[in-house]
Amino acid sequence: MERKAGHSVKDLNSPPLLSITGKPLQVMFLSEKNSRKRLSSPDLRRILTPVKQSRLERTLQNFMASGKTFVSQKKPLTPLMGALAKKSLIKANGKNPSAESIELENGAKIYKCMSNPNVNGNSSTLGYPIRSSTALTELSIVYKTPLSNHRMKTTTPKANRLKVLQKKETLSQSLQKSNGIIVKEEEECIYKYFLGPGNNSELIFKTMKKRPKWKRVYSHIGANFMWTALKKSSITDSLADYEIKEEKNTVLAVSEYPLIMPQDIYCQVVPVNSILPSKAKLYNRLNANKELTSKKRLFFNMHSYYTENRINPFSKIPLTFHVSYGSYDANFKIFVSKFHELQNLGVGNVWIVKPGECTNRGFGIHVCSTLEQIVDSINNYESDNERTFVIQKYIDNPLLYKGRKFDIRCYAVITCIMGNFQCFFYKEGYLRTSSVDYSLKNVSNKYIHLTNDAVQKYSQNYGKHEAGNKLSYSEFHDYLQKTYGDIDFYKEILPQIKDTIKDTALATYMKLDPNRKTHSFEILGYDFLIDTQYKVWLIEVNTNPCLELSSPYLETLIPKMVDQAFCLTVDQIFPSEYIDGTKKDPQGLLNNEFELIFNEAKYNRDLNLC
Repeated sequence: MERKAGHSVKDLNSPPLLSITGKPLQVMFLSEKNSRKRLSSPDLRRILTPVKQSRLERTLQNFMASGKTFVSQKKPLTPLMGALAKKSLIKANGKNPSAESIELENGAKIYKCMSNPNVNGNSSTLGYPIRSSTALTELSIVYKTPLSNHRMKTTTPKANRLKVLQKKETLSQSLQKSNGIIVKEEEECIYKYFLGPGNNSELIFKTMKKRPKWKRVYSHIGANFMWTALKKSSITDSLADYEIKEEKNTVLAVSEYPLIMPQDIYCQVVPVNSILPSKAKLYNRLNANKELTSKKRLFFNMHSYYTENRINPFSKIPLTFHVSYGSYDANFKIFVSKFHELQNLGVGNVWIVKPGECTNRGFGIHVCSTLEQIVDSINNYESDNERTFVIQKYIDNPLLYKGRKFDIRCYAVITCIMGNFQCFFYKEGYLRTSSVDYSLKNVSNKYIHLTNDAVQKYSQNYGKHEAGNKLSYSEFHDYLQKTYGDIDFYKEILPQIKDTIKDTALATYMKLDPNRKTHSFEILGYDFLIDTQYKVWLIEVNTNPCLELSSPYLETLIPKMVDQAFCLTVDQIFPSEYIDGTKKDPQGLLNNEFELIFNEAKYNRDLNLC
């Protein structure tokens, strides 16, 4: 339908619009009519008289200055509005009716829309894709310029009333979009969880008890969420493999939670897969977690990753040799050559021998200063199973805390949801201190050299210096400031730790779950050492890290960390009312200390753009 002169939509790029929010705003023209009614042409003529056009434009400017979001009614507007939109597009594009959008001088974009459009996007804006050159039904304006601090009082003429909706999506919804899923709502659904035996079961029980829609069962068969201390093949085998039905694409989008999911890492995955939570399964173990938690596999993967990226692997991890057949192994002969080289140079020649397979709690670890001690450690190991070893250079110049050795325990959560890997770094952690002053004169004294709780708790001095031999990051930061003055833990040490954890995700994300089981995650414990040059060294990664509340600080830290990890994983797939928050922050999200540091979908997108 052709529109008379003076009754068309006023050219929106003539007056300069106010500064608009950095978040994409969708602005639709609406009337005061009931949104369930389809608008007729006379209705639109009454709305878009020349006088009311200026009012509408002022209203638009006022609302946009307030940073609010406008949305249209569910049913589409009439073809007349589409004709007006098309006319505006033709005018701005030099009579090119097939153009999908026009960009205004103020940074806005006008998109042509269809009824019931699907959200799409690009590197700077979100809009609606055009699917046909006919039947345009809506005019959408998307703004990407910064929001002014000025807030104007909104006075909307009754005839030009705009329907305003401002609703922030939940963290679970943002996570779902980042993994390409949508979770269907189910009324009065009770989920089932299985909790296997182990030293962490009581804490997990208390964490799940906070979630009212859950019921504990005593078999993993039929359970929605399964937690075990160690990986059980019977459970991983019961999880379905992810089936790639169509190629995934990524859409750059605004992160509603930038402190948890930074804008430069967050993206959304399309197409979206629907999940019925009552039928879904989630397991707390990655199918091939040994790629990180086995000492030999961690060494192989990090050595390969750093070498491929032209980084000296032994600038990140201590010098390491892997030995499969005791002192008869060819690699052991290479190690012996290096040992003699260091001995001739008269430099530190202390080594630590560890089982190559998955062990923790200091089991099977020996600190050695002579070749004879090393040979005894790898040849006289008593085990029915075939065992390999890693021989690793001991960091003999560790930074000390009041004369004693320490290491840093921190946490990360790696998730595999609908075939997409993500890694979240936990910003809080703690130091584990030794009970005896540091010295290399007695390498056999484990209370000097091994900081594991399983070792230190048997020392007579355990808890004498610090409660439970534990320190918070903030306590250590204050110590550094008072003792050295020129070192900031949060700016100079913690970023190194975060970058190294990201490296471990990059090195292994293709191996951790080759079949992409639906769905799994794992809380991992990372151990780091710091030397006297404030350089961070990755020591090992632990499956089933100790979650014992062995000090007053850990009584707060660990339950909070586990609970917030479940917000990212369990609550993403199984919506449940959260009862620990406040009225302003019902899910406790403002205090969530996890930060997304690796997103496979975003990483692959960036690779394809290179």
